[in-house]
Amino acid sequence: MRQYPSVGDTRCIGLWACIELVADKKTKAPLAGFNDSIRNVSGPRAKIFMDNGLYLYCNWDYIFISPPIIISRPQIDEMLEIVEKGLKETRDMAETQDLAQVQQYIAGLVERARTSS
Repeated sequence: MRQYPSVGDTRCIGLWACIELVADKKTKAPLAGFNDSIRNVSGPRAKIFMDNGLYLYCNWDYIFISPPIIISRPQIDEMLEIVEKGLKETRDMAETQDLAQVQQYIAGLVERARTSS
């Protein structure tokens, strides 16, 4: 995971893990920071994970991983492939600050919230 420019730190205890995303590895500056709705790509990242059958908790600059204790090695490998795919696909969005793409995603969420209520 550390080969990705946006991965600043990884921590784990047993099967519980956290991937911290940063804008700059040297300074550890946050990728989006708290409540930065423009650079926050946790929603699109979580959607990529879910579209690939992986349910992880993504919040701001963190990806939290807590698989079931009965997970097998092949399932762990598959999970890591999906996490890497999510990191690759959202890295460009965050690093280039592709505002149109992020705003389109947010507009879609707002529209779905309006139509469901």
